[in-house]
Amino acid sequence: MELIDDFMSNSVERRCSAESAFDLAKQSSPDRLTLDLCRLLESPDLKKRAMAAMLLRKLFTDDFLLRLSPNTKPSVTTGLLDRINEEENEDIRRKLCVVVSVVASVYLPDWPEFWLSIDELIFSTELRDNEAAMLLFAALSPEFLVHGIEKLERLFTNMLCEDIDLERTSAVEALINFINFLSASFPTEAQRLQRILAKEIEMLLLGLKETDNKDRLDESINILDTLVSFDPTSLQANLDVLIRLLFGLLDGGDESTCTSSLLVLVKLSLQFPELDPSLITEKLFPILLERLSDLDSDTADWCHLSPTSWYTDSFEIAQLHKLATVVGAQDDSVAYTIISHYFESFLWQEKFAAFSALHAIVDGCPKLLIGKLEEVMLLLSNNILYDHVWVKCAVLNATRLLCYLMGSLVRQEHQQTLFPILVRAIEDLEITVQMHGLLALIELVKLCPKDIQAVYLDEIVEILLGRVAEQNETVLPTALEALSWVLACYVSHPQHLCKKVIDSLISLGSSVLFNEGISCLSMKCINYMFMVNKSDGLKDDASQVINTFKSLHDGYLTENRHKMHDGYLTDNRHQMDMAWLIHLILIGEDVQPHMINVVEYLLQCMLQWAALDFDQIKSDNDGAEKSIDESLLMIIHGSMEKAEAKRLYACKQAVKACEMVGLCSRILGGDFYEWVSRLASYLVPLSHAEEDEVRREAVSAMLEIGRSARIFAVEKKQGELSEELKKELDKLYDLLLSVLEALENFGDTELFESMKKAFEVELLEFFKSLAEAE
Repeated sequence: MELIDDFMSNSVERRCSAESAFDLAKQSSPDRLTLDLCRLLESPDLKKRAMAAMLLRKLFTDDFLLRLSPNTKPSVTTGLLDRINEEENEDIRRKLCVVVSVVASVYLPDWPEFWLSIDELIFSTELRDNEAAMLLFAALSPEFLVHGIEKLERLFTNMLCEDIDLERTSAVEALINFINFLSASFPTEAQRLQRILAKEIEMLLLGLKETDNKDRLDESINILDTLVSFDPTSLQANLDVLIRLLFGLLDGGDESTCTSSLLVLVKLSLQFPELDPSLITEKLFPILLERLSDLDSDTADWCHLSPTSWYTDSFEIAQLHKLATVVGAQDDSVAYTIISHYFESFLWQEKFAAFSALHAIVDGCPKLLIGKLEEVMLLLSNNILYDHVWVKCAVLNATRLLCYLMGSLVRQEHQQTLFPILVRAIEDLEITVQMHGLLALIELVKLCPKDIQAVYLDEIVEILLGRVAEQNETVLPTALEALSWVLACYVSHPQHLCKKVIDSLISLGSSVLFNEGISCLSMKCINYMFMVNKSDGLKDDASQVINTFKSLHDGYLTENRHKMHDGYLTDNRHQMDMAWLIHLILIGEDVQPHMINVVEYLLQCMLQWAALDFDQIKSDNDGAEKSIDESLLMIIHGSMEKAEAKRLYACKQAVKACEMVGLCSRILGGDFYEWVSRLASYLVPLSHAEEDEVRREAVSAMLEIGRSARIFAVEKKQGELSEELKKELDKLYDLLLSVLEALENFGDTELFESMKKAFEVELLEFFKSLAEAE
């Protein structure tokens, strides 16, 4: 069958042609296409059999199966059941089981051979046959599952209770899914399966006690992990016994058993917040700290990862983060007291463990540190000069998170401590320490009041320019990102500083490190610098760097588009649009024609977020968790990841679009009013978004366009405001109030207070100017 060869081809053109031919045959020749694919299941070529099974799964929808002729149906049903028995490749066999399950969901109850085949597989002594039977049940409706409930009971009894040597973890997960699937409509039948699960839990408890049987013990822990994840309520009656057994394994088990047991204990703590808090703070926290401090910098290679993945690759740190959320919910400050002893240690390992745990506590329950902030800041400043890189990086990570989560409390009261710490970190000889210092600096300057930073800015810019000039591949992007944020903090830039920044950026154009991301970040520096300082002295230099980078960027984009991530393209498009807008202003050209394209693109970015079906994404995620068939799980998880990626990309688009709206408003002032009404109608829904970053940027953008409207109204006050314009301004006022209401509902306390103050000032001035204009 030539169609299969085209589907398997490396040629994109042939695969696209095969898709078109497949869709055409599906409509015009459903019987022939089905029979041809079924015949290919007997091919000696394994790849062709696998492709045929995949295409049949894609082909067999309810509507398609009902269109098959009466003569075709027997050939399909008989042939598929025969192939399940004859197929030796396990992966293809699983795919066929899913296909047959889908067919059964349409053709039952008029397919008695299906139940006969199920019986043969259930009573087989081979595990692969039992697994096949489980997959055949997977796509059946609750009504048909009830019809075969005795067979299902027999199947799980075989797989779970009679042969303890079988690998039972996947069977337990499947059993839980069937119970959940039946419980709403058929609670009696679900209860029958629940009794099997109860017997399995009894066997699990026995398995945890058999510490001399490593395989049995590991399998019991794996099953327990599955139960905690998918059906924690089933463990409620035996919770105390389970916890006691797991802590026993921590004392006497080998490394892998201890790690697995520790993971399950952490999950139990998360699932059952009513557990005694001392279980976490007096037992689990110390165990994790001890494991974390038992490190060797020569063997633990994860410490050299990028700062963003620093805390995701250590098992102990990941579990500390989870436990910290529980500690925060219980308002238990004992955890901090426990790690305080480690701060005083002379061993770098214990100091590293302590600051890593501090990071976890800051992340999980920052409110516990409010009363200890002076003490914490002193600890951070005293240990940044510690002579081990791990300790320095752990200190900087805790500092970064404190700046992000505790906001103005840290920035306003402890800036004299923080800025010197970060300056020393950025000047450190270790690249990893520099990176951590730069990321912490970015968080510190984002919302720190400009009058607080003024004392330190020139020194920081000089240091950052030094990092940029070194052109280290690892540090350069983060240094440019930090530089852009610092430049945005100036009230006005000294002329000599502007010249240094622009010269430094121009030199990057000839660097071997130049790429699309460096271009984007360089443009960001120029954009922020221009918004603060619009003096004529900047005009020629800024235009030069913009033209230089636009030329380099266009060439790079043409050569490397196939390698680029959507996020980079999005960010770069925004920054380039903004840079070109600044360039037009600098050379005195009209920006309005250019703004038409910019605004249309921004609206498209925001519309992409608004068009997302979040309920469907959530539904896809739920479906992925409940799937039983391994191959089907891969398909569903694939679609889930695709949907999640789509959501994250749309969020990034929306955030960057909101940021651009704010920048355009600030640059154009009253001239931006032409676009305010259209953009506001898109920004208001974004200001109600659940995603914190989207919401914050949308609110900031709304404030900026409110300012543009105010400036426009002030400029118009000498003339007469039309009735239409008054209505537009009144509508904008209502929209701004709804944005404030959204912030209050989401509980963004710090953002709400700062924005409320700004909104009140801007709105009062805005309507005062409106009244004067009337």
